[in-house]
Amino acid sequence: MLYVWGRIRPAKSPFSARLHEARSQCHFANAPAGPPPAFSKRTVNDRFVPGTPATLIRNATVFTGDTILHERDVLLDQGLIQSVSSAFEHRASPDTVEIQAAGAWLTPGLIDMHTHLGVLSMPLLPSHADANSQMSPIRPMLRSIDAFNEHDLSVRRTLSGGVTSALVLPGSLNNIGGQAYPVKLGSLHDRPPSSRVIDPPRSMVMNGEAGHARDDLYPPNTGMQRPDGSTSFRQIKMACGENARKYHLVRMDEAWNFRSMLERAQKLRARQDDFCARLATGQLDYAPPSELHFPNEQEIDVLVDVLRGRTKVQTHCYTMNDLDAFVRHANEFQFPIAAFHHAHETYLVPSVLHGAPGGAPAAAIFSTNANYKYESYFGTPFQPELLRSHNITPIIKSDHPVLDSRRLLNQAAQAHHFGLHELDALRAVTSAPAHVVGLAHRLGHVQPGMDADVVLWDRHPLQLGATPTHVFVDGRSEFEVLHSSGPAPDGTKPQQAPPSAKFHDDMARVRNASEAIADQRVLAFPTPVKHVPAMVLHNLSHVYLRTDGPLRLHHGQGRVLVFAQGQVRCFGDESCLASAPAHAHHMDTQGGVVLPGLISYGATLGLSDIPSEASASNGEEKAQDERSDLPRPMSRAVDGLVFGGHDLLRAHASGVSTVVSAPPFEGLYGSVSAHFDSGASSVLDKMSVRASSVALHAKLAPSEDGRFALSTQVALLRAQLNHPKTPEWEQVASGRLPLIVATDYEHMAAQMILLKRAMPQVRLVLDSAAPLHRIAAELAEADIPVLLPNQVWMFGWERCDRLAGPPVSAETELGVLLQHGVRVGVRIDEAWEASNLLWETTWAAQDAHVTDAATILSWLTTNLEDILQLPASSSDVVVYDSNPFAYGAKVLGVGTPRGFELFP
Repeated sequence: MLYVWGRIRPAKSPFSARLHEARSQCHFANAPAGPPPAFSKRTVNDRFVPGTPATLIRNATVFTGDTILHERDVLLDQGLIQSVSSAFEHRASPDTVEIQAAGAWLTPGLIDMHTHLGVLSMPLLPSHADANSQMSPIRPMLRSIDAFNEHDLSVRRTLSGGVTSALVLPGSLNNIGGQAYPVKLGSLHDRPPSSRVIDPPRSMVMNGEAGHARDDLYPPNTGMQRPDGSTSFRQIKMACGENARKYHLVRMDEAWNFRSMLERAQKLRARQDDFCARLATGQLDYAPPSELHFPNEQEIDVLVDVLRGRTKVQTHCYTMNDLDAFVRHANEFQFPIAAFHHAHETYLVPSVLHGAPGGAPAAAIFSTNANYKYESYFGTPFQPELLRSHNITPIIKSDHPVLDSRRLLNQAAQAHHFGLHELDALRAVTSAPAHVVGLAHRLGHVQPGMDADVVLWDRHPLQLGATPTHVFVDGRSEFEVLHSSGPAPDGTKPQQAPPSAKFHDDMARVRNASEAIADQRVLAFPTPVKHVPAMVLHNLSHVYLRTDGPLRLHHGQGRVLVFAQGQVRCFGDESCLASAPAHAHHMDTQGGVVLPGLISYGATLGLSDIPSEASASNGEEKAQDERSDLPRPMSRAVDGLVFGGHDLLRAHASGVSTVVSAPPFEGLYGSVSAHFDSGASSVLDKMSVRASSVALHAKLAPSEDGRFALSTQVALLRAQLNHPKTPEWEQVASGRLPLIVATDYEHMAAQMILLKRAMPQVRLVLDSAAPLHRIAAELAEADIPVLLPNQVWMFGWERCDRLAGPPVSAETELGVLLQHGVRVGVRIDEAWEASNLLWETTWAAQDAHVTDAATILSWLTTNLEDILQLPASSSDVVVYDSNPFAYGAKVLGVGTPRGFELFP
């Protein structure tokens, strides 16, 4: 029953005060959710910081949130976008700050619709890990804003990436994890942390608010007053699927958790409606005070608002069956779903989403991150475009700290690479999330009257390496200086969008094979369609070849390459055709580019198909007793290789021809890595294993069981080198086998320099995300190579002093190491990252202002061969249809000693 109360008169007695309060509660409980009624007439942003000067951004290319406008001036004042006009028409006042955009791109501030900023704050310490309650799987009354940590170093770094607003969610271990809050990431300007919340709902009592006098907190010109009793939308985080296994629940338990709590809310709503109806008809005018209490339960009041349509439901949900079940719950209790998050299988069942009450939910998704658990195993990089084609809104999110929220726009760029239209990719991180969280009246658009949250970019926002040059929140410039990333390897910062890669055939195959994908007969990502023993590539434009020396670039139209008998037989002009076998397959690449096969180092690629499933993984070696005189045999990757996993196949389809992996282990030391072919089907294949013993691995990190301090670990490592107890350690001590020591601690890296000085024969290699820039000269002097990730964000305390790189700092760890002559190679942290290896390494190079493509490739090929003494993989080649150092290029084929594989 809908109940709307008119004007509420002030009370004159205790009884009338109780009656007045009851009427107020009914008034607010039944009022609508959405923008304040006079919001469009505001003349100043309620978040405006007095003294902020007006800013005129001249001659920008503007993405408005819907379309693209060229040669526009944008005026920011009073915390609002005041005008978007033709370039140079606007005459600025003398005190207006002017920025000459010179055609650069201006976008709305980005919105991350799924982040744990502040509640899983960086550096990640147990004392501030507040995302998940472990009290119960059902905690609707919890509020993320109550745990938001202002010491989170990621907040300002995320802002530097152009993300100005974010929906801060509780975690996903609980079926109902609590209430989420949309926040601004700009500076507080002496305001309390809770002031970050954008238009707090009435359920959140604000500082200075007394009774129901919230409107008194806002001047009329802010448009924030709500005389109709309305509220902004609340947000609730729900989650189905694997994560609640922590509570020993199966999916039937989860379904009952949702339904039983919604039934409680349904009954509470009925009691409230009945109370308000009796109050409205005068039945309670003379009731005793005990009967004048508005029925409410704080534990579930947010769920009542779900049923009233005043709470946006944000649901972590992956699989077809979970999506289907949750839509059934929504239909049973008649509430809309704002978005499914992660939602890896939405593309398989779009009709299920269209069956939800109130219209199809949006899907807040990753672009390429997948396979980390069974729920994500059937994901596809084509999902954003497939969803759009089914009239389901794709939204790109970070799930920070799962992915770095500073790189949110990069995920949208990857979605564009895999087919999502330029405008839809930009909407996916601006206007689309603004609409879904109910804030499109003030966020996500560049148009008059909107909050002045805008970002100016150094190149087209979807180009690899795009970096903000200016970030404004509520009209205020947030950074005095932002350091731009360097140009692409071709020396440019393109102002036009990159093309989408030509995945038309793969896209059509995935679109039409839902059932075959679901039962694992068909793969949902690019796969080879043909295998030939010999290949002739015509009309190549650029070829990077390695022989006995460094990589060399050969360029010029019309080049020919002959690949036969598992290697490059000839490269040059048409005369090479004489060396081509008669049965060779011919391809006109139309300007294609050939690279050496990339080497992926790190993670568990080839050792686990699904890391979270024991039966789909080699497993983790438990800690040895490092003090034992009889250590057990070393775990060897070559003995546990599993080919054909999704991450391995996706890496292969992205140009990674070989992999170096070591079995994961607990404790100080414990495994030997192997070098193997990413496209092989078995260790029995020809050349599937290139090297069975690459290096012995150790790590210096706090032990999980607390047995050994870091200083003790160094002592044990030194003792093992002085008195080796296994054949592997004897090889390391004599310099015949490299020792890779993983540590993210700068002081431990310094100890390794001392160890190398004392034992120069040991071939010591650092695997590190530590802040090494302060000891780069000493690393070079000691000739200690470093394997480092191509991108790093805060996790532990040990990484706090790491150079963040553009736009936060001008320099990067990689750049400083290179300046001092340290030999470097690039590694990955998680197996899925291998499919993005060349992109992310190219971006790392741009941040380090390295533009030589051969140098970039060396970090993924010849440097790794040199550092790890791998057998040269000069036989491996990958051909792309265009420039592979930018988005838009597609792999056409991969050549290895097994032959040449063709992709559609």
